[in-house]
Amino acid sequence: WALTDKSVALSERPVPRMAASEGRFSDLDGGPALKTRSELRGLEHLRREEGETVMDNVFGEDSTTREVYDRAFRDIVAGAAEGLNGAILAYGQTASGKTYSISGVTAKKPPQVQEALGADGGGEGGGGGDGQEAPFVGQKGIIHFALEDLFAMLRSNASKGREYLVRMSYCELYMEKVNDLLRKISPQSQNLPVKEDAEGKGFYVEGMKEKIVGSADEVLSLLQQAEKRR
Repeated sequence: WALTDKSVALSERPVPRMAASEGRFSDLDGGPALKTRSELRGLEHLRREEGETVMDNVFGEDSTTREVYDRAFRDIVAGAAEGLNGAILAYGQTASGKTYSISGVTAKKPPQVQEALGADGGGEGGGGGDGQEAPFVGQKGIIHFALEDLFAMLRSNASKGREYLVRMSYCELYMEKVNDLLRKISPQSQNLPVKEDAEGKGFYVEGMKEKIVGSADEVLSLLQQAEKRR
């Protein structure tokens, strides 16, 4: 196992002026923000006339979710198919578009779509592997593109003789408590403890359910059910 490369985007905003009695400066004074006098003396050799911020990717308002996924995240998914650890995080203020970017727009299938698919829900975008109906996708998000790519890559690799077993879990961290959203709401699914593996393999949530999945539709169906427990 290995860690994939990191890709980070940062949006900077002005730092409020701080009282001179605190011995700190703000960027409004022309120096580095939130640095003590001793820290500033140690960084004098790094002073530049003009500051700059370097980002891996900058997407304008006309960029599509597909473009964002292809340029920023597809390599992470490809690495996961090869056994590498990977994570995709959305960070930002309230109403900045995190949920829309990650989850897209999903809703119940319109009646005409259900009729076209047939009573058994078969065909493209049909039910999950356990007979549950996958949500109708009006606008795909990062999750949809990642799942489609992941299972396509796994199928391609399986044709070369490799075997895979995919498990999913889904939890929320709310008010410093970890809740398992794949389980029905009960004491066994709420406020689960986070522990460190005795063999040093990392941290894990004790008692969190893992579900074996075989397709993107099955994952989306489970996510739709889990969202109702948030």
